[in-house]
Amino acid sequence: MTPGKHARAAATIGFWILCCGLLAASAAEKSSEALEQEYKKETNPRKQADIARKLIDQRLEQLRARSGTGIMLDESSPELAHYQSAIEMLGAAVRESSHTGTAKNAEKKLRDQAQELDDLRVAVSAGERPLLTRLFSQVAELRKEILYSLMLPPQESKKEPAEKEESAQQ
Repeated sequence: MTPGKHARAAATIGFWILCCGLLAASAAEKSSEALEQEYKKETNPRKQADIARKLIDQRLEQLRARSGTGIMLDESSPELAHYQSAIEMLGAAVRESSHTGTAKNAEKKLRDQAQELDDLRVAVSAGERPLLTRLFSQVAELRKEILYSLMLPPQESKKEPAEKEESAQQ
């Protein structure tokens, strides 16, 4: 084989390996319902937050798909309720976790979600915008809550330092 043929063969093999990897990754992606069930079974809030972040991405894709069909979103659209539920799951997991890394990751995800919701809001009809504006507000409020929790972590109770002093004296 000539060097050119080796390069083409290597490129072809690399292409097929990449394709197989992408197929395996897409097959490994869980459905929204499976993620919700996993969230409910999980007891670790940090893991729940990870699951909720994945779920939020999927729910946003479902909102985009719905708007792409030409069928207008309305108050009773299940996509809206599912997205709100995913946001609430993330908020609950982050509040319970009290882990800085979890909160930072959630804040980043919410920042991205806000941008994507804003882009979607611009792309839909005027009748659908108030619904997406409400979702955008919920995402922004949760993001703000998380940011405040990062900037102003809860103070230690006054009993704890006193107890530490007493145990140190003994």
